Amino acid sequence: MQSLAREPRTLVFYEAPHRVAATLADLATAFGAERPAVLARELTKLHESTYADSLGALAARADVDEDMNRGEAVLVVGGAPAGDDDEGVAALDVRALLGAVLAELPVSRAVDVVAKATGQRRNRLYELALSMRAADGAAEPDAGA
Repeated sequence: MQSLAREPRTLVFYEAPHRVAATLADLATAFGAERPAVLARELTKLHESTYADSLGALAARADVDEDMNRGEAVLVVGGAPAGDDDEGVAALDVRALLGAVLAELPVSRAVDVVAKATGQRRNRLYELALSMRAADGAAEPDAGA
């Protein structure tokens, strides 16, 4: 689910009735509780029902509404809003940018530059930079620390 969290297109999931509540809870965690979604049950049948709300609200309702956990279920989840990227920039881009800047600057200064350029948290970038340095086998001290 994490790999789909930033997908801008609408997502459609077919789910077994006994897993609807758990799937909604997992989606709310992975995609954010405020992501809009629709749960449609028993489409084209006599007892068809549709629930439209946020993933968090649907997950909470599924825990108490037994009807939501019956019959064939289709979950339609809205795509991630444009620019809705909790990392600011794709992880691969940040890693590449940080690697290029690390080649020229001490860790602390490189982290400052990349944090300003991407808007990411400095401490997250610092941990990434240290892991990249360790992976490269570079044990040089950080002159900017």
